[in-house]
Amino acid sequence: MGGTIEFLDSDYCASNQKLMKLDTSLESYFTNIIQPDFELQFDDLFQGDSRDIGTAELEQLCTTITNSGSENVLVTHGTDAAVATARHLKQQNFGNKKVVLTCSMLPLVGFAVSDAGFNLGFAIGSFASLHPGTYLASNGRFFDPDKASKNYDRLRFEEPQ
Repeated sequence: MGGTIEFLDSDYCASNQKLMKLDTSLESYFTNIIQPDFELQFDDLFQGDSRDIGTAELEQLCTTITNSGSENVLVTHGTDAAVATARHLKQQNFGNKKVVLTCSMLPLVGFAVSDAGFNLGFAIGSFASLHPGTYLASNGRFFDPDKASKNYDRLRFEEPQ
């Protein structure tokens, strides 16, 4: 889905295109840097600001998840609408699939410090221990989509105590 994690946030895109000219796709990151020892399939559904995701994009995402031959589905997402999308996906019936949404407060590429790599690794590494369902993974833990909210001051997700 894109979002800040892939440097697709509108606030960063102009700078990237003019100054850095980076290949910031997750496919490039995994293929050229991580080189994982497992099979990956990449489906680009929405390249833009998560605040612009509407019903059509959510339906496309649900269809893609439903039609995926994989039991484990990772969705990268912009932080601003990740909770809303996770709530929507949690209401769907994806059978035995494990659907994990993850995101970052800073892009994966182009910044020396970013939570993107950690969040991606945490999400992917957790599939083996998850039960079927929908999860929001960030900051080294899973959040219940129905309880999570983004804290803009602390740059993290939280749940009420």
